[in-house]
Amino acid sequence: MPDDMLLKWRPEFPILQKCTYLISNSLGAMPQAAYTALKEYADAWSSRGVEAWSDSWWEMPVRMGDLVAPIIGANPGEVSFHPNVTIAEAIVLSCFDFRGPRRKIVLTDMDFPSVTYLCHAQKSEGAEICIVRSEDGIGVDLSRLLDAIDERTLLVPVSHVLFRTACVMDAEAIVTRARRRRLCRSRCVPVRGGGSRKRERMGRGFCDRRLLEMALRRAGGRLPLRAARAARDAVPALDRMDGASGPVRLPDRRYAISR
Repeated sequence: MPDDMLLKWRPEFPILQKCTYLISNSLGAMPQAAYTALKEYADAWSSRGVEAWSDSWWEMPVRMGDLVAPIIGANPGEVSFHPNVTIAEAIVLSCFDFRGPRRKIVLTDMDFPSVTYLCHAQKSEGAEICIVRSEDGIGVDLSRLLDAIDERTLLVPVSHVLFRTACVMDAEAIVTRARRRRLCRSRCVPVRGGGSRKRERMGRGFCDRRLLEMALRRAGGRLPLRAARAARDAVPALDRMDGASGPVRLPDRRYAISR
């Protein structure tokens, strides 16, 4: 299709000159501009060392998120980049206490393996794992998945699009069921502007005060500086921190920050 506006970008990806690249879900084709960006990163590391974090690295995931935000209908500060989905989910999982009556995590056997491994690791913290299995190896029966979300369910970290088959899950139905069962939070929310598109929201507003308090309680009342800064950005009620260390203040209490 010669009138396809996207074709003008094809020369920017060298590997596309010799093949059709269909595995971007695992590792995307590298654009030519990546050479320059990687060199800038290496130069900062070489010349600034650990100071590069305070110069630019610390805010880089948020700046990248702000570039993506208008594409998916999010607001500035609502999208944050992480190395991969499993690490992002590990950050979310660290906010939850699995010792109460709600301790069930509902998964499917079509989810990405490393996410499944991560959730199974929470059993040592008291989590109960429920796996909803696919009957045809392509998708997961929605009714059985919804039935698995009950009053003991704490998390439903299922994928919107299954990585093996590209089968699209009915995220709206799953989120509606989760909310009816009064889950703390749902990962998939509609993109502004209507339609059936979904996005994963893991930025400002994702953590609420109760979840932060759970994490602080499990950490003995102290958080690493990096985690505290993430909490500051996630919870609007937190005061801004001016120094490299100091108290993170919620409306009714203070928590110390350790390096």
